[in-house]
Amino acid sequence: MSLGISNSLDIVKEFFKNNGAFLSKIIENEGLMYTLSICRDGLLLGEIQKEWNVYKTFISKDLAREDQKEKEEKIISSFPKLIDEIINKPELFDIGSQHAKAIFKGVVKNNL
Repeated sequence: MSLGISNSLDIVKEFFKNNGAFLSKIIENEGLMYTLSICRDGLLLGEIQKEWNVYKTFISKDLAREDQKEKEEKIISSFPKLIDEIINKPELFDIGSQHAKAIFKGVVKNNL
């Protein structure tokens, strides 16, 4: 994913501006919890640490391996019901909700 941006903070801002919403699947392996998330431009790989999902790797769609693409398709096909449930939960989009407060806390804390 060639953005033509050299400043690291600008790269992060650009990423979240275009990929702020994603679908995630939690995968347990050897007692640890990992996440595979799908966003507009690719896949996010992370792990659950305490109460937070910490993403460590972004793989753009053009660099994803075939097995990663297959996992992406499997996740997408398993989410229609969940998407409907999320869309019908207005509290997730309420600026005063716990979900929104957690996002804003993370953004403000990291000066984004």
